[in-house]
Amino acid sequence: MTGCGYWMNGWWKRDDAAPEALAQRFLDTLNALSTLNGDLKTWVIGDDFNQKIIPLAKAKPMMADIVRGNVVRDDDDEPEPQSGYWMNAVNRPPPDSGAKGVTLRALGGSNYENLISLELSWLNIPTHPALATYSLVKSAMLVLTAHWPCDSARAGATDLNAERDRPAPPPGVAYIVTGPPIYTWIAYVSKSLSEGVGPVPGMHSERTPDGGLLLSATLETFDPSDPEQVSAARRLEKIWNSLREPAKEA
Repeated sequence: MTGCGYWMNGWWKRDDAAPEALAQRFLDTLNALSTLNGDLKTWVIGDDFNQKIIPLAKAKPMMADIVRGNVVRDDDDEPEPQSGYWMNAVNRPPPDSGAKGVTLRALGGSNYENLISLELSWLNIPTHPALATYSLVKSAMLVLTAHWPCDSARAGATDLNAERDRPAPPPGVAYIVTGPPIYTWIAYVSKSLSEGVGPVPGMHSERTPDGGLLLSATLETFDPSDPEQVSAARRLEKIWNSLREPAKEA
């Protein structure tokens, strides 16, 4: 166990998809994730408007309506569809499975920035080892980038032990909460942003089925206690940010 929470996020700009298309994208993503691990099959859907959760099988026929009800709202609680629609799902494995919960969250259909996010742990509890392998994290990231038009994405680790193990300050010195450190483990940039980019020294590089570029700091489970992995993750974050700058500025 590394004491890490593992996660991944993907971003893209303007998205004209209607609630029906977004609902299908989200359902297809859940279906694909469910094939990666036996503990990723017990999903419930968040119906924010009605403040309830619905088992996936029951939610499927009404998913477009759920997405429509999850429209972003302005400060006066009025619908603001140009800012997009939220979609939420939580995986709840059986209590005796030993697995931890997983959350999938998306904001799509926005004229601004859109997001897809997969959290492989809950409430600052370290990710279960079965969900923290390089193979599973990479595969899950490819699911997200295959189903959502991401300009860029990254999978990373949050060192949940860092704050706990941090020594107390000397008497009279304020304790400044900085938050646990995060590390970029796997990074993705789209085909348009990685045109002409070849292998990156010191990184595992490969092209994805959609022509994007996938870079990995290590092919092992990322461990923040390994100085070489930490150094590679810091270098990867700089490389990823330099490649995605055009998307950020567009």
